[in-house]
Amino acid sequence: NPRQFTAYLVQSNIYAKDKAWEPAIAVLLKGLTVEKKWLGGYSAQASIYLKQKLNDKAISAYLAGLQVAPKSNGLAMQLASLYEQQKDFVKAKKLYEQVLERNATIEPAINNLASLLTDQFRSEANLKKAQEISTRFKNATEPYYLDTYGWVNTQLGLLDDAQNALESAVLSAPNVAVFNYHLGYLYQLQNKPVKATQYLNM
Repeated sequence: NPRQFTAYLVQSNIYAKDKAWEPAIAVLLKGLTVEKKWLGGYSAQASIYLKQKLNDKAISAYLAGLQVAPKSNGLAMQLASLYEQQKDFVKAKKLYEQVLERNATIEPAINNLASLLTDQFRSEANLKKAQEISTRFKNATEPYYLDTYGWVNTQLGLLDDAQNALESAVLSAPNVAVFNYHLGYLYQLQNKPVKATQYLNM
């Protein structure tokens, strides 16, 4: 049955484990000739290229998938993440914004966009936007979301709102360097030098 797309993935993974990259890609392309809207095929292609550090080819694979399915939030999120890794923040921001225009409840997109607005596109308007979309993370259990909420409010000078979130993030994930930095920076702003030094040196 040529439409058993899981079989293409399994066979491609077997080749990839042996670093037989060309056959791994060829199997996926075979599946995509059967169904060009098989979005998992584009994602799997990109994954194989990333294993080889062929980022440009990975981007091309994601873009090919988005040409077929321009409203695919999954492919858009994966491509945006890759753009972030390459420090192409403008393209990443645009993709996250498009994802949230289609579905404003996708939390990874909210988190990543809020972080970009705060760290890479900082302005009063963008900080306000980051605060608006990250408010839902005030009582989150995911430490990355708590950190984003806390850091946005730190940049806005709302230190009391930020403190609980940043402390909770560090408590949940004490070995994440950026969480410690954010909390130390907050304590520095609060004129608590001993605490600030403790976390800034982590």
